[in-house]
This record gives sequence, C-alpha cells and structure tokens, in this order.
Amino acid sequence: MGDPGALASGGRKVWLAVATAELAIILILAAGLGHFVAGERWLHSKVLALREEMASTNRTVQEKWEGWDVCKNHTHVLQRNVTNLTQEVTRLNSDIAQQEVEKGRLRGISTTGRSPGCSSSSKDTRNFAPV
Repeated sequence: MGDPGALASGGRKVWLAVATAELAIILILAAGLGHFVAGERWLHSKVLALREEMASTNRTVQEKWEGWDVCKNHTHVLQRNVTNLTQEVTRLNSDIAQQEVEKGRLRGISTTGRSPGCSSSSKDTRNFAPV
C-alpha cells in the first residue's frame, strides 16, 4: 500500500484548506454582521429622530387645539352677547314705541284739556313736560 505518512500529509492539507475556508466564511459573516449592526444603529438613530419630531408635532397640535378651544369659548361668549344685545335693542325699541304712544296720548289730553268751553275744574292742572 502506500506511504502512511503521505496520507497523513494529504489529510492535513485538506484540513488546512477546510479551516481556511471556514475562517474566510467566519470573516465574511463577521463583516456582514458588522455592516448589519451599523445599519441597525443608523435606523435606530433615525427612529429616535422621528419620535422626537413626532413628539414636537404632537405638542404643536395640542397647543393649536388649546388655542382653538379658547377661540371657540370666546365665540360662544360673543354669540351670547350678540343675542343679549339683540334682545335689549328689541326691548328698548318697544319702550320707545310705548313712549311715543304715551306722548301722543298726553298730547291728546293736553289739547283736550285746553280746548275752549271746558271748565277750569275739569281741566288737568298737572304740568307735563314734552318727552
């Protein structure tokens, strides 16, 4: 048969080739893992930046909503004031109309009380100032 040392020498060569290939694969995987970790860190930093931006946007939206609520409350107050003022103007116009009717009535009494042929006892002696 052949030289037993030759077989052992050939086996070492195969083992060395396999070990070199395994080492190359490990180095390639390590480089890929390093690249993956770097990409993951970059993505993590982007996610953190987006979360911060979203939190800032949420604060801005909340402030705007609070501003709109204040505006809405002021609008309701103004609407109530307009309603109250409209009612007050209506009431005042009614009072003015009643005063005009009363003026007319008083003028009628005044002219009737001064008409000739009336006795002084039936005459209204109160002094009415024009209104």
